[in-house]
Amino acid sequence: YMRNRMSRNSRFVVLGGGIAGLSAAWRLAKRVEPSSITLLESSHRVGGWIASTRTEDGGVFEHGPRSLRLAGNAGRAAICLVEELGLGDQVLPVLPRNKGARRRLIYGDGKMNELMSGVAGLFRTVEPFSEPFARVMMREVTRKNSPVCEDETVDQFCERRFGREVAHWLADPFCRGIFAGSSKHLSMKSCFPNVYRYERQYSSVIRGAILSKKDSLLTDQKQPLTCWYH
Repeated sequence: YMRNRMSRNSRFVVLGGGIAGLSAAWRLAKRVEPSSITLLESSHRVGGWIASTRTEDGGVFEHGPRSLRLAGNAGRAAICLVEELGLGDQVLPVLPRNKGARRRLIYGDGKMNELMSGVAGLFRTVEPFSEPFARVMMREVTRKNSPVCEDETVDQFCERRFGREVAHWLADPFCRGIFAGSSKHLSMKSCFPNVYRYERQYSSVIRGAILSKKDSLLTDQKQPLTCWYH
């Protein structure tokens, strides 16, 4: 549609200099004269949520997204954009077995707090939480409350299912790190469709995660083995 309406004298305005606005401007500049594009940003810098602080001892703290999630079409588009920008050699792969990948730190109450890890960690109370996560999980399984509408924000969903602490200290930092946005503005149905489906189908996120994995294993066993050659 845009291609049919564009003329030699067309001018374009991109609202916002966050990652979405910058990406849109970059794609548009490949199809039209870059000088015909104006990008408007209200703050003193571009990048939106993407910002880093480097400490004197070499530590790097990310204020927004901290990694690239390469799953699905969105992941492939992201890595293609990285390559187009000539930043491919700066990508650092982090393997699941890497010690750094297993540590999760949240800044709260004026200090860094390391989150629980492993099964044993579920039964310990770690700051900034007031109770073990295992207790939160047990409550979620038996919780009967249901959504008040077809979709809700990630923050609303997590508070309803897991409580205010999980919504604030886990869901929101997670969303800022992956989606570069606030959990109070992101759609649960769009961002986490599987978790959304777990509640709808199994009346519990925890129960749904367990049973859906079991169903998936049973389905995989019934499927014939298919080999692809390239």
